[in-house]
This record gives sequence, structure tokens and C-alpha cells, in this order.
Amino acid sequence: MALPLTPNVAKAVEKLFGDENKEEVVRLLTEQCAEHLPNSERADEYDLEDLRFEVLKLSEGNIEKLRNAVRLANEDWRDLACAAGSVRKYKRDLLGNALERNAKSDGVWYGQRWNILGGCVAFTSLLILQLSHASLLRFVCVLASIAAIYLAGLLVIYWLFGGVRDDEVATLFVLGLACFVGCYGGLGYLAARVIQFLF
Repeated sequence: MALPLTPNVAKAVEKLFGDENKEEVVRLLTEQCAEHLPNSERADEYDLEDLRFEVLKLSEGNIEKLRNAVRLANEDWRDLACAAGSVRKYKRDLLGNALERNAKSDGVWYGQRWNILGGCVAFTSLLILQLSHASLLRFVCVLASIAAIYLAGLLVIYWLFGGVRDDEVATLFVLGLACFVGCYGGLGYLAARVIQFLF
């Protein structure tokens, strides 16, 4: 079953391709750029809006480039996202005042910004704690507090904007702990050790 286009994607198709190739473009996006893509089994048209804009951005209004972008999305949507870059500004530039809000797309954007902020706070806090020779207990407590605030914020963002399924809560929790305890905690510790060694 083909997923329909959101109003934003439909307007973008009209603007980029006009009437000449519109039918083929709509068919490609609804049938080949739909819920069968990796990690998109439960996706609806609003979940896929940014991905479809990535495809349209790479197409530059050319049907052959669109086919290649759709093929890339089917092979690995991460490669597509890297090739297209951010589509937030692209959507605004292309549609202007006709751009309608998409809560799910906004949720992903806020989630990414929250991840960056959380990573910076965790890294800086742990770096400072290590440089100040804080006790292990204090180190662990600060790390646990940052991880808890990060996870709570991420869940709030997804509940407000995109909805979080029950089976995703555990995944978010594990990813959050791995991210902060493993990555940022380790990086903060290593950076502090390097600084202490050098100075």
C-alpha cells in the first residue's frame, strides 16, 4: 500500500517538476520512498516527510536524479541524509510561507539539538570534575544526573512532537546510558588525563 504525500511534499513536487513529470514523481515517492524503507515499517507520511525532501533536494527537479536519489534511499537512508544534508532550510526556501508545520519533523530537529546540548554538557562537566580531582562518587552522581535529565528531556521531546512507542522507551534508555556513560564520560575523562599529563 502506497503512503500518500504530505501537503508540503505535494507542494514541493508541484514546484520542482510541474505537470510534465508529476505523475511519475508522485508514484516514485509514494511507492518506492515509503514504509518499506529500512526502519520505516511503522512510519506514516509525516514521519517520511524529511526523507522525501532529501530525495527532492538531491533531484534538483530532474527526474533521473530523482530516481537515483530514491535508489539511494532504498539502499541506505543514512547515505541519502549525508548526501542531502539538512533539509530544514531547504524546505523553508522552497516553499516559503506555504510551508506547513510538521510536528514529527520538528520533534526530530529538537531531538538532534537536545543530543548536541546534552553531549556538550556531559563532556564539559566530566572534564571539569576530573581536572578538579573530584571523588569517584561525585563523578558518578553528576554523570547519572546528566544522563537522567538528558533521557527525560528526550522523552518529553518525542512525546510532544513525534510520539514514542512503548517498545522504544527501553531503547532510548539504553542508548542514553551508553551515550553518556560510554562516550561522553570516557571522552571527558581522557581529555582531562591528556591535559593533566601535558600541564
